[in-house]
Amino acid sequence: MLAMSSVEAAVNVRVQPSGDNVTTAYALSGEQRILFGNVEGAAAYECRWQFSDGTPATLWAAPGATRFINTTHTYASAAPHWARLTCRDPGNIADTDSETINMLVIGTDNLNRQKNDAIDDGLRYSYNRIVTNPASSVYGCFYGSGQYGASTGMALLAFENHGHNLDSNDEDIYKAVVEEGLACILRVYPAHINMTNQACVGDPELGDTDADDDNKGLRFQSTNQYYTPFMMMAIVNAGSLATGQSHVVNYGNAAVNGMTLYDIAVDTKDYLVWSQGDANSCVRNGWRYWEHSAGPDNSVNQWPALALAEAAARWQIDANPAAKTQQLGWLNYSQHSSGGFCLHLLRWSQLCSYRCRRDLSPVGGYTSHRYAGSECFQLSRKSVLEQRQQAQFLLHVWLLQGNEALWYSG
Repeated sequence: MLAMSSVEAAVNVRVQPSGDNVTTAYALSGEQRILFGNVEGAAAYECRWQFSDGTPATLWAAPGATRFINTTHTYASAAPHWARLTCRDPGNIADTDSETINMLVIGTDNLNRQKNDAIDDGLRYSYNRIVTNPASSVYGCFYGSGQYGASTGMALLAFENHGHNLDSNDEDIYKAVVEEGLACILRVYPAHINMTNQACVGDPELGDTDADDDNKGLRFQSTNQYYTPFMMMAIVNAGSLATGQSHVVNYGNAAVNGMTLYDIAVDTKDYLVWSQGDANSCVRNGWRYWEHSAGPDNSVNQWPALALAEAAARWQIDANPAAKTQQLGWLNYSQHSSGGFCLHLLRWSQLCSYRCRRDLSPVGGYTSHRYAGSECFQLSRKSVLEQRQQAQFLLHVWLLQGNEALWYSG
């Protein structure tokens, strides 16, 4: 599906995108689709939808919400089709803008269409989960179980992984929510942490590509090691390296004001290295719920590892290699003879043989191995997020073939 603009005007219409090529079909003939767009640039609007299949256009009407102007439509034939959203200022109807959604409607379903359909539905859902009340302290963040920071990090990743980021064209309907989400997490959650050298990793800033050597790290929202990685991944996936090094933050948080996104990512990387465990004779350490935990947990451990790997892959931000050495020791120690990875050693005797095969800890182990540089995981320079998705798929198939069509939460 491809969005096309016909007019440049004060009224500005945007519509949902779904890739940059109409051959990435997501519409199925005979299936009702949700189509949407938004509009800005005037004090009042009236809008209508038009369709390529001869269906009468909708009547001009004031939209109920300018950020989500939606309709449903069913195309009966398998062919290239379009839907067009036009909005105008009722006080000056010459001030009009239109955007066209081009789509390839197919007659026989396939996995590629189902995948694109799921992406379309997921991004639309996330788009509508943003906090839109300017008076809210978390304005611009995304709803999710009350954990706005982590939820926002994951929502931003969903947009960024499908090409909607700070480098996108301004006509991209999702670019604005990426900007708003980043502004929220950088306004609300960063805190400076004074760091010291640690027993096992030593200097947490060692390995910096632009070492500031100021003994300061950046933590987001909580000492719980789930939170900071989600937001760090959203930051390093927000655009190109050049964008990261030039985009200066000024959202009102003294911990990061005046810093570039790149420098924020460097200090966050330093914090994650610093927060790694310092125990077990310095031969096997990782991350758990709190800083410097002596007992890593593979359900938590994967997220700092994944964030550090993404920082290196996206913006060439390298961490102290001692953190990887500690990871390899932990992963070797926590791997069960069945090949899976245990949740954590405190529950080894009761649950390891069971949960190593049935929960998400194996995926966490695979992800962490990829970060740590295990030879068998050095298959390509693909995004670690993409490799994690592949691992999840393989694990899912494995469970299905074992007649257990279930996911067990770690």
